Amino acid sequence: LEVFKKIAGSKEGVSLYYFIIQPNVEICRTRAATRCEGRIEDYEENMRLFESFSAMTSHRIGSDDSTTEELASIVLREISSPSSSYLIQ
Repeated sequence: LEVFKKIAGSKEGVSLYYFIIQPNVEICRTRAATRCEGRIEDYEENMRLFESFSAMTSHRIGSDDSTTEELASIVLREISSPSSSYLIQ
């Protein structure tokens, strides 16, 4: 995130918003195992990454049953708000 903050900060008129969209681990396991390409049969190798994002709560949006449209609506609303808590200064 620091690299992106540095790049965005050096560009006039560029804003950086940070959202975490993460379903529960069982949904992640199922999606990873059933991909057409890049299938991940053993998700245990990815648990550390999953857990690192699970610990971040301040930029999380949606829930396990959120639709793509609901998530897009949240993102659009937040990037339209000058006081968005998702805007990285």
